[in-house]
Amino acid sequence: MAISGLAILLSPEPEQRDSALQALQEHPQLELGPSNGDRISAVLDTPDTHQDRRAFRQLEKLSGVLRVDLVCVYLDEEPTDAPSVPSGADHE
Repeated sequence: MAISGLAILLSPEPEQRDSALQALQEHPQLELGPSNGDRISAVLDTPDTHQDRRAFRQLEKLSGVLRVDLVCVYLDEEPTDAPSVPSGADHE
């Protein structure tokens, strides 16, 4: 799982801004937060880092989006080569 906090800068041109805002609202993995002028906060929630990067690049390419800044990120991916610890095992 990858959860990214984003700050998105939209175009000051009303038509481009409205188009970008509509595309952002329709994005299935994006939740929009408060806005401040042409800047809007958002949370991008994806299953893994690969999809997170792909979605981030798609957001950057949207017409009316001038810039996407990564503010914070939380990664929770299970390692594939780490030995598993049985539940209830003693930890010393």
